Amino acid sequence: MSPLGYVPLALPVAILGTDHPFGWISARMTNALLGALLLLFIYLGTRELIPESKRVALLSMALASLHPQLVFVSSYINND
Repeated sequence: MSPLGYVPLALPVAILGTDHPFGWISARMTNALLGALLLLFIYLGTRELIPESKRVALLSMALASLHPQLVFVSSYINND
C-alpha cells in the first residue's frame, strides 16, 4: 500500500485520538466504506465493459464481495 493509502484510516484516529473508543471504530468503518466503494467501482467498471448485461455486473460485484481476502482486508486496521 502506498503511504497515502493510510491517510483515510489515520484521519479518524487523529481527530478523535487513540484513547477515544470511537477513534479505532471509526477507522474500521472507514476501511469498510472503502471496501464497499471498491465493490461499486467493480460494478461500474463491469457495466462499462459489458453495457448490455446488468446481470454480469451484479455477478462480478457479488463474487468480489464474497472473496475472503477482500472481506478480511476491508475489516481490519493495523498500526504499521
